[in-house]
Amino acid sequence: MVNKIGILPRVEHLLDAMPTSACILTPDLQIVAVNENFLIMTSKQRAEVIGYNVCEVWPESPAGAEALRISVAAVMHSKKPHRMPITRWDGQFDQSGDFEHYWQVLNSPVFNEYGEVDCILQTSENVTDTVLAKKAASETARRIDVKIEELQVSEKNLETARALESAAKQDLCDFIMQAPMPMCIIMGSDFHYTLANPAHDRLVNRKAMGKFLADVFTETERLYHFPILKRVLETGEPYVGNELPLPLIDDDGSLKEHYTNLSFTPLRDADGKIRGILGLAHDVTEMVVARRKLETLTADLKAAVEAAESANEAKSAFLANMSHELRTPMTAILGFTEVLRDRGVTEEDKHDALQRIDSGGRALLRLIDDILDISRIEAGKLTLEKSVFAPFEVVSEAAAVVRHAAEQKGIELRLEFDPDVPLSACSDPARIRQILTNVLGNAVKFTSSGEVRIRARLDKPLHLIFDITDTGIGISQENQGRLFQRFAQADASIARQFGGSGLGLMLSRRLCEELGGNLVLVDSKLNKGSTFRVRIEAAPFDLESSHLKQASPQRLPAMDEQEQSLTGMRILVAEDTYSNQVLMHRFLSVAGADVDLASNGEEAMEKAQTELYDVILMDIQMPKMDGIQATKALRLNGYRGPILAITAHAMKEEIERSFDAGYNDHLTKPINAKTLVEAVSIYRSRTAPFNYRGQESHRI
Repeated sequence: MVNKIGILPRVEHLLDAMPTSACILTPDLQIVAVNENFLIMTSKQRAEVIGYNVCEVWPESPAGAEALRISVAAVMHSKKPHRMPITRWDGQFDQSGDFEHYWQVLNSPVFNEYGEVDCILQTSENVTDTVLAKKAASETARRIDVKIEELQVSEKNLETARALESAAKQDLCDFIMQAPMPMCIIMGSDFHYTLANPAHDRLVNRKAMGKFLADVFTETERLYHFPILKRVLETGEPYVGNELPLPLIDDDGSLKEHYTNLSFTPLRDADGKIRGILGLAHDVTEMVVARRKLETLTADLKAAVEAAESANEAKSAFLANMSHELRTPMTAILGFTEVLRDRGVTEEDKHDALQRIDSGGRALLRLIDDILDISRIEAGKLTLEKSVFAPFEVVSEAAAVVRHAAEQKGIELRLEFDPDVPLSACSDPARIRQILTNVLGNAVKFTSSGEVRIRARLDKPLHLIFDITDTGIGISQENQGRLFQRFAQADASIARQFGGSGLGLMLSRRLCEELGGNLVLVDSKLNKGSTFRVRIEAAPFDLESSHLKQASPQRLPAMDEQEQSLTGMRILVAEDTYSNQVLMHRFLSVAGADVDLASNGEEAMEKAQTELYDVILMDIQMPKMDGIQATKALRLNGYRGPILAITAHAMKEEIERSFDAGYNDHLTKPINAKTLVEAVSIYRSRTAPFNYRGQESHRI
């Protein structure tokens, strides 16, 4: 129903724009929405009608209860509008009954997203002017006929009869011209206007009386009504039409469409010969436009509901799949932790358990990183770090990540480089490596035998092309359109059989676009394989003539060298989670540091102001006083020592917030021993100047 999808205020606003009484009914005649004209006609308040049966609210309705039920049933069955017969109903307009009011009720279907009739739009149009005009014209014509018959026209009194007929016709003309009635014309059989009242001239924006049809309307304007007029004159059959289009040229020369309810009735002389046409019309343009707006709104809402439902279904499927992807490595981590608690576990099993815990943790971290990358891209906050790199090395590194999985499945992993691939290029090598790892990983995942091949080539002058081809399961035509959608995999069964979050390809495409390229499916055949193409804007680069920084692998000293690198340093770790306290205490003390602990920002402030530390490692989210507050307070009190954020907050705005508060660097959890020791060892010299806005690069 209309109110079920939350658009009732918008529908009522649109109904209020309609010039007629209007309401929306359920198939069982319950009122869902009404406009102000409906409330005026029924003398009711909105709260007195919404939710009630229209026959109870308005028992004296011009539609009539039984006739209304029959009309609504006809609409539900035919799915077409049904116009009820014109009915007299004076209502509150004239309680004395001295003046007549006539109404015509139109019931129109409103469809739901499944193409079924969901509710009924009922409009009640006041057609009093049209009915009274027809009555007056009919009565005048009847009087003329009676008087002519009474005269028993003969040769000697023919002149008197003609004079009487002329006077009677003048009476009719005077009535038509002066009475407050709809558009009215009298036209001869030669299409010459004998009469056109002011309402007609106002609509067409020109004078018509005394002119021929061809002089009043252009050829375009005559196209629709001329054939109707001609047919009435030829057949003698009256014509009645509702909501007929009447195209009229405005003052600015543009063609504007109007709509009219009209009737053409042939006028006959005493011998029954057709001499002309009486035309009556009522302008219903506003009503038609308002109803079409409602129909458009209904269609738009239908599309919006379908899109929302589709998005919700995709999101629900994604969340269910994401839960699976999170729980799978978590199960391994927790399960093999239990194995390590067993005192009887062998060294070999212990080593295997540690490897599996490490693998599960890294899988979780990759999943979190993918989600964060998507959030950064959609927020427009993804930072690219362009530098000079070797394409061969980046491809080799991406291949190395998936090589073990390929070997386990017996799949050959082949790397091919065209001769035109440059030794060096300029782009973001880390993001290119991420893209290639994702696409190669997919290729290996969905291939059970055969090979996965990556071919690198140069598309001159500015793009590197990487074609990744596999001999896997392929993708059907039906599912290819879902490949790069958010929260989606090609098929729900894919997630069940092969796993995966459904984020990889979508994220890779977005990263390609950020790098000035794209990611497309070039070809795919079921059970034969697929080819994906990665295009990156990465121009060849001449290292000798450039001052740009060259990307090179960051090599940390071996752990046996680092173990003594913090000797003599005193470090305060402010961390509220006990397990993280134990972990960082171990990493730092093994490297030779003297470690002190604090459980919140308040305790860390007190220790920093009474003890001497070479470095403070400060978590951000802590009880009592968080790390941001503690760091700001220390800086305001003149503390100049290095403070490093070590936190699970990894978004760019969180990093900026850390530096704004006075942190020297921002380390993101989870963190390994090598990275932690390296970050702390930078601050061995207490005489080194400290920049509270951070270093040139930070670790995330």
